[in-house]
Amino acid sequence: MMDKKGIILVGLIVNCAFSSLAIFVLHDALHIISGVFTGALIAVWNLFLMEIVINATLRHKKPVLALTLQITRLLIYGAFAYLSYVFSIHFALGYGIGVASLGITLAIYFRKGNGNECK
Repeated sequence: MMDKKGIILVGLIVNCAFSSLAIFVLHDALHIISGVFTGALIAVWNLFLMEIVINATLRHKKPVLALTLQITRLLIYGAFAYLSYVFSIHFALGYGIGVASLGITLAIYFRKGNGNECK
């Protein structure tokens, strides 16, 4: 079982680092922080949907359901990215940071070799 507190801590550090850099360069804190928050929420929500896709494929042998959910996941990412861009370019940048931070967090967390990768 992965250490959720460790993942959350690394995620907060990654989000704060990228958000601080973006705010320092662009000076639009409200839109960037709102976008980061939205992007992080969508990324976590999509992570749970990905778990359902994997379970539907491997455990339940339902490839049509898995394909439908996979396409839905990608459409959710795309729809929120488009809405973020329509709202503000800085909001869209924050959204991208929020979405990317989950992948970066998981890569950092599991790259450091905490021993939970193969359990």
